[in-house]
Amino acid sequence: MNNSELKKNIRTFARECGFSRAAVAPAQQVPTGDLFRRYIENGYHGEMDYLSRDIDKRLDPSLLMEGARSVICLAATCSPDKENYDSPVSCFYRGRDYHRVLKKRAVCLCNRIAVEIGDFNSRICVDSAPAAERSLAAVSGLGWIGKNGMLIVPGTGNTVVLAEIVTDLVLEPDKPLESQCGDCRDCMEACPTGAILEDGFVDSRLCISYHTIENRERIPPELRSAMGSSVFGCDRCRNVCPYSRSGPSGDPDLAPAGFPTPSIGEILSWDEPAWDRATRGTALRRARLRMFHRNAAIAAGNSGDKSLVPLLEDLERCNGPVEEIEWAIAKLK
Repeated sequence: MNNSELKKNIRTFARECGFSRAAVAPAQQVPTGDLFRRYIENGYHGEMDYLSRDIDKRLDPSLLMEGARSVICLAATCSPDKENYDSPVSCFYRGRDYHRVLKKRAVCLCNRIAVEIGDFNSRICVDSAPAAERSLAAVSGLGWIGKNGMLIVPGTGNTVVLAEIVTDLVLEPDKPLESQCGDCRDCMEACPTGAILEDGFVDSRLCISYHTIENRERIPPELRSAMGSSVFGCDRCRNVCPYSRSGPSGDPDLAPAGFPTPSIGEILSWDEPAWDRATRGTALRRARLRMFHRNAAIAAGNSGDKSLVPLLEDLERCNGPVEEIEWAIAKLK
């Protein structure tokens, strides 16, 4: 089987295993390395210290596996059938944990390839290795990186999650795509905290998704009002993007129909067993119970719903995040 036939088959196998699109990048240093280093030097990564470790590996997939020659870049859509713009949970997390789902699908793809050509070496990456996944995806022509840092995949949109297979297979790389964002600034203008900067960087220290998912400490007071109803993630820049709904939706694993999204009141009432039941098997597990209480308290303060005050007071008596609770109660009263 020649290179062209193998690539064509890989794309077919990828769709059969649940991916919406596949493309190939060379296993070599990505051209955006200097931009990433500047991102780290400016502190835009906030407290995500893991991004500042193993930078050479992150920018050069050939260092992730001995003998690496190609990277198969994969995308799967997690766009819901029906948008819920008031949901306190980002659409990326309203389903099964995408890390597990994509790894299983990538294993499926590797097995299908092996049936065709025999054994080959590979390493699957789904946030499990220091890989610059969006940069690799852009190099492969899978899509282009929008001004808000999200990958936009033609025919699929920007509501995608990514996986990579670093392999010793010699595959002809695909060509990168030109950005189609043009002069559009919708995502930048929609960000309530100004986290999307003019130079194309997203300052995590101002980003609502960062603070609700990654930040383990207090939420800066100056950002709380801008958080609105967000409890886990933020979709504002995605929602306004013209490409946000350009592709298929309703993946049974990544965006199941009728996925139960907890209300702010329910989250404020969670104890450890309730948190465990609600987050089991999902990427919501990334935030511990106290983080959910902290985020929900701020969302309650922004809601204007005074009926949430008793729940906040109960949570405070149970040693909840006092600073955010008192901020919310004061705002509601």
